[in-house]
Amino acid sequence: ITPKDTRTPDQKAALERLIRELDGRFNFKKLSGHYEYASKACPSFKVDDYRRLINGDPAFVAETDEFLVRGDTGPKVKAWRQRLADAGYEIPVTDEFDQFTEQVTRWFQAKRKIVIDGKVGAQTEEEMSRFLEGVPPFEALPATGGPADLFERKAPGIMVRLTADLSVSVEDAAAILGNIGHECAGFEHLAQINGSAYGWPQWDGDRRDAYFAWCKSKKVDRASDEANYGYLLVELKTAEKRALAALAGAESLDAKTIAFEKSYERAGVKHYASRQKYAERALAAFVAADGKVTDKIADKPEEAPSSGQIKSISQLQRALIFLGGKIDGEENRLGPRTRQAIERFERLTDLPVTGAASPVVMAAVQAVFRSLGGR
Repeated sequence: ITPKDTRTPDQKAALERLIRELDGRFNFKKLSGHYEYASKACPSFKVDDYRRLINGDPAFVAETDEFLVRGDTGPKVKAWRQRLADAGYEIPVTDEFDQFTEQVTRWFQAKRKIVIDGKVGAQTEEEMSRFLEGVPPFEALPATGGPADLFERKAPGIMVRLTADLSVSVEDAAAILGNIGHECAGFEHLAQINGSAYGWPQWDGDRRDAYFAWCKSKKVDRASDEANYGYLLVELKTAEKRALAALAGAESLDAKTIAFEKSYERAGVKHYASRQKYAERALAAFVAADGKVTDKIADKPEEAPSSGQIKSISQLQRALIFLGGKIDGEENRLGPRTRQAIERFERLTDLPVTGAASPVVMAAVQAVFRSLGGR
């Protein structure tokens, strides 16, 4: 079969507009076709015809973008913290790019639906400019409500339960979901396509047999979400609990995703880029959940947070005070001052403003509390 360009004039014009739009937003470094990497004809037209549309060199070039990252200091960092403050985040305007700056940057990136890495490069700067100008985030594809966004629909609720049941951070939960998303193709394939593995994390061999036996003993459907989640907890609290220590010991979302793969999945072929992309999608979906996955928790007093683990109203109050909340005289109850402190935190972190001590709020406060050295 002779390759042929079958696009209509309208399709060609649409592709040109898309390339110009994306290049203007993301500053392409290269533009290439599949035929330049393999003995293929696709996309069945000359990519050279479109290279003239981008600002970069047509040839492959080295990455030259400069980033602000944790540990940096100076006027550029101060300017970025000022922009975060202008965007509504209550962050002191200093010249230090600390852990809190990185976390707030991640929240902003998730809100704008761009790569969530906590670094400030050209893309993040551009998105900040667009945000301050009131321009909505770029949407490559609209949400369909179909299989394509099944992962986004399920991930936030699972993350809420993980943070509550395992006392892990939101990023830890996202790293777990990143690995699960890769393994089962975003919950589309419980049974391995070309193999014997089964379930969310693709249990195989003795672990698969143990899962099947556990489902039989509990009289639950092995294909159900509750069964998969239940046995995931069993492993992470017993034979695979070292994976939680590995998560806690890693600092960034990418590092946590790799740490969980190494300690829990132990896959033959790693595919870290895919796992990290699913982790980013999970975190972005969690941020965008708009409180739809929250549940009321018991107003039960406990001791001060241990290792930053927040499980009760009293622990939440102590953490909120640490983060600048004005709470006094309420003594372990969800009174008006505590609700005001929660609302303040929700506004600073772009969570839906509810004033409720929900699992989402608990997990988010815990993440910030830990990131700032709270114990």
